[in-house]
Amino acid sequence: MSVYPNDDFALGGGNLGLIYRRQRIDGFAGVLAGVRRDRFGAFAKIRPGFTHLNDRGIDCGGDVCAFVLITPPCTNCTTHNFSTRVGFGLRF
Repeated sequence: MSVYPNDDFALGGGNLGLIYRRQRIDGFAGVLAGVRRDRFGAFAKIRPGFTHLNDRGIDCGGDVCAFVLITPPCTNCTTHNFSTRVGFGLRF
């Protein structure tokens, strides 16, 4: 399980920028299978899980932000998503 208490990201720059404030929790569990030899190994994995996203709102990062935030999106909204991670790896 991974917890990101401040999973914020910014869009734009200069005089106009938006900062999305959110919290995220990821939880994955799955299987790792493969073949290992003396000097080489090949592995594949599949991990189904979930992502919980809590939107905490938008802030401004520029001079003209008042025009952008006239109709702000939902704040304190929560989203639950099922997600899967698939991977392949080589070890030497």
